[in-house]
Amino acid sequence: MLGILGDRSRRGADSDKNGVAQYLGLSDSTLIKWVRKQGPDFEFFEGHASPPLSGKVELYLGWYPDFDASGFETKMKGRFGKFDVTWYKKTSNGLIRQETVIPLDEHLKALISIEAKRQTNIDKLAAEVARMPRFSPK
Repeated sequence: MLGILGDRSRRGADSDKNGVAQYLGLSDSTLIKWVRKQGPDFEFFEGHASPPLSGKVELYLGWYPDFDASGFETKMKGRFGKFDVTWYKKTSNGLIRQETVIPLDEHLKALISIEAKRQTNIDKLAAEVARMPRFSPK
């Protein structure tokens, strides 16, 4: 799955700004600190918001995202970079969670999960991830 987010070289698990953030195409981002995990047939990125924001982003890239819309309370149409998406939203224990699945090609899918206590933080984190080369309009 080399190059799924742009023309970046493959790196091991890494959380420094010039490692994972550069691989994701957000080397200038200061809003999210990323950790990359490699699965047997997928890439998984976990991002934690930098203060003053709070929240977490999970980004799965692979053929078989584990997603079940039945556990969500709200379904909303929206835009994520160049993609029209359907966001699924639920609130539990004071946390808001939004998820969407984006088909990137015939097989590859992105599952994006964003969790925070405030909707404004979710919106800011979503906007930052939508800037990635794979999602942003050219």
